[in-house]
Amino acid sequence: MLAQNRAFVDTLLDNIEQEKVVKMRTAMLTRYPENKEVRGIMKLVNRAEDKQNGYKLTYEAELVKGRSEQQTLIEWLRREKQWQTNRAKASRSKDAQ
Repeated sequence: MLAQNRAFVDTLLDNIEQEKVVKMRTAMLTRYPENKEVRGIMKLVNRAEDKQNGYKLTYEAELVKGRSEQQTLIEWLRREKQWQTNRAKASRSKDAQ
């Protein structure tokens, strides 16, 4: 999420690059066709089969303006807590079956 912060990204770029860059993109190699860790933060824009690893997944997100590093941390912690709560509920539900 920090890599999506406009202010953070601007510290890595010169003035010309700052004007051109509007999104951040990342790729990962995995044996799974989707990575749930970035779901809700980034969108899957490409899934290519990789003979050695299984898949090369490319994710992309717009840069977020006006969110401080502190606000990003708070938002990440909120989402992480929600994810853990939902995971615990799903686990209990599965165990009950």
